[in-house]
Amino acid sequence: MARLLETYIFVLAPTSLGNLTDPNADRSLKLVTDYYGAIWWWNVCQARVKGTKKEPSVLISEGAFVLVRQILKPFERTQTCSCPFSAGHLPHVCWGKAALPTIFSCTYLKKAWHTIKTMVNLPVISPFKKRYSWVQLAGHTGSFKAADSGKILKRFSENEKECFERLMKDPLRSCVPCFHGVVERDGESYIQLDDLLTDFEGPCVMDCKMGIRTYLEEELTKAREKPKLRKDMYKKMIEVDPLAPTAEENAQHAVTKPRYMQWRETISSSANLGFRIEGIKKADGTCNTNFKTTKTQEQVLQVFVEFIEGNTTILKKYLKRLQEIHIILESSDFFKRHEVVGSSLLFVHDGSGNANVWLIDFGKTTLLPDGQTLDHRIPWQEGNREDGYLLGLDNLIRILESITER
Repeated sequence: MARLLETYIFVLAPTSLGNLTDPNADRSLKLVTDYYGAIWWWNVCQARVKGTKKEPSVLISEGAFVLVRQILKPFERTQTCSCPFSAGHLPHVCWGKAALPTIFSCTYLKKAWHTIKTMVNLPVISPFKKRYSWVQLAGHTGSFKAADSGKILKRFSENEKECFERLMKDPLRSCVPCFHGVVERDGESYIQLDDLLTDFEGPCVMDCKMGIRTYLEEELTKAREKPKLRKDMYKKMIEVDPLAPTAEENAQHAVTKPRYMQWRETISSSANLGFRIEGIKKADGTCNTNFKTTKTQEQVLQVFVEFIEGNTTILKKYLKRLQEIHIILESSDFFKRHEVVGSSLLFVHDGSGNANVWLIDFGKTTLLPDGQTLDHRIPWQEGNREDGYLLGLDNLIRILESITER
């Protein structure tokens, strides 16, 4: 964008700018064009928001003149010359070969430029920074919005907010995104969290859904009390396995939600390994969520090998982090006193060897009644509320260890 505005100036004043030979001149011009090029873009965006019907070329022309006037105002001086910018359209600054280096080296201008640098660092310029939007590989689409200063906004859930408030006081705090309270945006409430991708350059991301089930016992109870045939779930079922529905379900072209939820866990690795791979996003932006039938230990192992692309450094960092999380979970009061359902482990790494794992998604995590605690390993039977989280983590660590041994 700055290059576009720089070209604009050369067209506007080809004689004086075309003759700049001092080595300081090019640097000086770049500093100014970088600044007002960014502000010009902001003005164009604002005009679009306001619904202007002006052509882009008109916006460019008007925006450039207004912004050059704004940026050069601190530099206004009393000297006179014949440069094109002294024609009354803008505050006078001499762009001539002799005057420009002098102006950019004076004390007054250095002070003004310090102010400009402060303005450039304001959030309004953030669209020019290279950043990666937050990746959602599972769950309801549209749950996240971008925020400023390395944070994201997640659609508000009272239950998840309360979980994060407890987590911030628990040893697990170091294993989850930091919670920054509740904010309002466009009339909706969001919980504000650290953007876990901020420190990665071209991140590769994997979402592993933990536990032997991803539904609450209450969901089963409610669905049974008011059974409703779901044609959409029947369609999802036959897309994966045309032989899965019963004769009655085929006749109805529908299944109940409890039937679908329980079937869903059995076709993946959730039921037998205590976790399943939900999705992967690679550094080139491609995503894959086709892991519904990735069930055996060997299949999961192969997915991980492809995910890390044979990088043993990243593998060892993942393994070490999982072992740390395992130790913290064993000592966490939050973990003992909650049914952790629908939560994920988020794996993130990049080409530089940076790698980490976090616990995310606590929308279904439920505080147990009357001081009850869970083992998180013993088999689930309806009523005991066991989630199998540690069973899944044990198996996940074992699979990564087996990769290192190959």
